[in-house]
Amino acid sequence: MAEKLSNNFYVARSPVFELLVLLVQISEFKTVEKETYQKQETKRLYDWFKELQQDLSTDLLEEINMFFHPDSFFGLSLIEMIYLHNQHHDIEKCLAFLKTVDAKQIVSSFFNTGHNLFNNESIFSNSAKVHKYIQNTTLPNNEKSKLFYLYFDAENTQEKLISVLQQGYDLIYRSNSKQLETSHVEAIEKIKSLSVQQLNQIIRFDENTPFEKLPNTIIIIPSYYHHSKTVFSYDTDCDLVISITGINLIEELMNEKDTEEKIIEFARALSDSKRINIIQELNKQPRYGYELAQRLNLSSPTISHHMSILFRLGLVTTTKFENKIYYEVNKDKLKQSIAEMIDLLT
Repeated sequence: MAEKLSNNFYVARSPVFELLVLLVQISEFKTVEKETYQKQETKRLYDWFKELQQDLSTDLLEEINMFFHPDSFFGLSLIEMIYLHNQHHDIEKCLAFLKTVDAKQIVSSFFNTGHNLFNNESIFSNSAKVHKYIQNTTLPNNEKSKLFYLYFDAENTQEKLISVLQQGYDLIYRSNSKQLETSHVEAIEKIKSLSVQQLNQIIRFDENTPFEKLPNTIIIIPSYYHHSKTVFSYDTDCDLVISITGINLIEELMNEKDTEEKIIEFARALSDSKRINIIQELNKQPRYGYELAQRLNLSSPTISHHMSILFRLGLVTTTKFENKIYYEVNKDKLKQSIAEMIDLLT
């Protein structure tokens, strides 16, 4: 059970979600990213992921990329279903549960990847309508083709997914499970010490948003492997946000970084043209994720990735309106960061 923190916020731990994040990180890993890693713990993780790329079989790496590729994150779309069925506490029990789920229900979850909303399951039996839906998503073409293939081979897809999760657990996660449990428990205690304002910073809801306009339930789940990132899943029917939050991000909130380090991160964040384009588009008007992805011709997972970075720096906030969560630029924070950079350099 999630433990209530204050107002709409709750905290829980989930080895199942940590496993999903681990597989995402393995799929995302690129050796060229090493220069962005500075801290000793991050360097250790980098070296470990590099070893995994060499030690894991090519077949397993291909299967991991099938479900956890950074352009689609199909596997992460299972978060809501797993949580709502209370299967997030134990990996082995969750794997047993996934074997009992209708294969089509698992595949239909993939249609909600990123900010794409699949709210008309009646079309699922009509391949022509499914094809049209997939074509209208913000997924890259190779991931659209993959999703259509997974849709047509649902039973085999279910078996492959469970096999990937089982191998990920047996070969990678299990040996570190005790250490991860300790990290999760310690992180939960740190989350409990955060103020409401700091909790808001994790999801980056506007500080002036009244509690009645926040999602009814916001569950924060700490993740060791997600490091300094955060990703959230929003269930419109339940008005539920599940935020998988990197432990480093939690620690950063507790111990505010010095100005120079924050400015360096700010400069890195704005060195990417996609993030510049996101800020420019949001300056025109607030937009929800799918709409933003369409406007910028980017995949929804790509939007999620860049939003995670902008969230961490406080440059973007979120506001709930009706059944959607809208992003908008935190102009005061943007101006403050620019002013701090000018002061540092002049």
